[in-house]
Amino acid sequence: MPSKFCLSYRWQTGETLDDRLLTPELEADLSRIFTLLFAQGADLDYVRPGFDQTIRERCAVGPIAQFIK
Repeated sequence: MPSKFCLSYRWQTGETLDDRLLTPELEADLSRIFTLLFAQGADLDYVRPGFDQTIRERCAVGPIAQFIK
């Protein structure tokens, strides 16, 4: 089920859809979430089985790229 809050992003085409807005409030919330994930040891160099990219590589583009710097 697609998110009702976050921006829609098509990995196949690299297209960000503007059907949802990244409001300042949502941006602040996502920033706090990613900060907590990293503080708890989230591994951006993990490669999910069946994929050939790390999380860092996969998320280097698209709407969440700004949160994984």
